[in-house]
Amino acid sequence: MTSAERVGLVVREQRFGELIAFALITALGGFLVATAGGYTVFREDGTVGGGFLPLLVGLVLLGLGAVQLVASAVRVRALASNVPQLQSRARERAADDAVPDVFGRTARQRVHQLGLVVVATVVAVALTPLLGLLVALTLLSIFISAVVERRSLVASVAISVASVGLVYVIFVPLLGIPLPWGMLFGAGF
Repeated sequence: MTSAERVGLVVREQRFGELIAFALITALGGFLVATAGGYTVFREDGTVGGGFLPLLVGLVLLGLGAVQLVASAVRVRALASNVPQLQSRARERAADDAVPDVFGRTARQRVHQLGLVVVATVVAVALTPLLGLLVALTLLSIFISAVVERRSLVASVAISVASVGLVYVIFVPLLGIPLPWGMLFGAGF
């Protein structure tokens, strides 16, 4: 078996999407860490500011994404060096991929859904300075529920608005953490 054939089997074994997904999660974490400084992380009185949560989430995504990316790359390298195991796992994976999960989704559909969620999250983060955090989160939640999970639009909107409303109540009135409105809606809370 040639080197190119081994790489092809490894790419199919790992679905290549796994590497891309972990790279995107790591990049998203890095983006959040890099941009969290634009908001106040800690106020002068020692309380947390609007940049604390993006910094915290960014650090978690950056750390976990990087660990998973490295682990996945190590698995790819190990599989590429063990051709019989690679061929055996490829046959097992092909058989398992045809079996749907409890929700009736095949492995290919699950990877596709993961890709949609990752791309939608990146778009929501990119739109946050324009639309504001709450609007971006609401749109992201509606998209995931209605498009990715194929729930009814009315239920998706209701659950998304209620969830984001709860986020607002927790962070703004209860914790006193301002959330960015975005350029379209004003300076902020």
